[in-house]
Amino acid sequence: MFVRLLICVGFLACLCLGLVGCEDEDPQIIKEVAQLVETVPASGERAAAHQPVVLYFDKAPLAVTVNGTAARVEGNSAIWSFPKPPPYGDGLFHIEWTNPDGSPNAGTDIRLMVIADVAKLVKTLPASRADTADHLPLVLYFDKEPLAVTVNGTAARVEGKSAVWCFPNPVEKLGDQLFHIKWTNPDGSSNIGAFIRLTVFTPGFSLPSILAGSFDGSSDVDPDPLNRDGIWFEYDEPVVGLKAKLLTVEGEDLGWEAVWDDRTVKFLPGVNGRLLENGKSYLIQMVVAEAWIYNDYACDCMDCSHFESIDRTIRFRTVAK
Repeated sequence: MFVRLLICVGFLACLCLGLVGCEDEDPQIIKEVAQLVETVPASGERAAAHQPVVLYFDKAPLAVTVNGTAARVEGNSAIWSFPKPPPYGDGLFHIEWTNPDGSPNAGTDIRLMVIADVAKLVKTLPASRADTADHLPLVLYFDKEPLAVTVNGTAARVEGKSAVWCFPNPVEKLGDQLFHIKWTNPDGSSNIGAFIRLTVFTPGFSLPSILAGSFDGSSDVDPDPLNRDGIWFEYDEPVVGLKAKLLTVEGEDLGWEAVWDDRTVKFLPGVNGRLLENGKSYLIQMVVAEAWIYNDYACDCMDCSHFESIDRTIRFRTVAK
């Protein structure tokens, strides 16, 4: 009887425990984990030190690091740049990230061969051993974009694959001298650079003037040869013609065509131009600019406004009939 009682008590205890165990359990938390699906460059490939490593995930990670330094997360991808100076050669790169649910991911390793990205100086303008005026820039051309450039220790302005450097004002030294060009390569490493030799001089500036022409306006001219052959003028240096007109003294345009060629300009009546008449006064109006100011970077080191618009007016009169 006592044994039966113990059996009943044990059965009731188990039943109670079973009932307690049948209560609803808490729902299981579902983790959201991001997986690294691709890297560019891929593991085992060569990587240029100045180019970023791009990591692609199947889901957007909250944060990403490569070898302990942060990458920039953009949606399902992350962009990481090599430190400066870069770790050249073959090496392992450990990638870790924070999953979308906030949990850490131990990540993975990739192997990359990090190669240098070096810029080479391919041309200078002016070239080495040339003469150059101290108001003109030294223009340097590279095969790749340098991060920074100096000439004799002072900075040049970098524009893509070129750099522009101006002589100090006032210039420290004239004559034959060496110039040491240094630059920072695209991968952030220093380049010991190159030397060029230039002979520097200070030019004597003068505005272009008319050297010769059909007439100088001091005496009356026969209109017939001018109507037949045209009117010409030659400057003492190359110019760029901005404006050229043949007018009456009242300002009426005769419609002649002006043809510019280096130092010269020639006026021709063309098809619709009115011919010159005897016993009348006329005006030649010309506006020119110094040709050198149109060279690349020519005005980067000085104010060229004084040479951009040079006016000249010549008054002449035809002989009476």
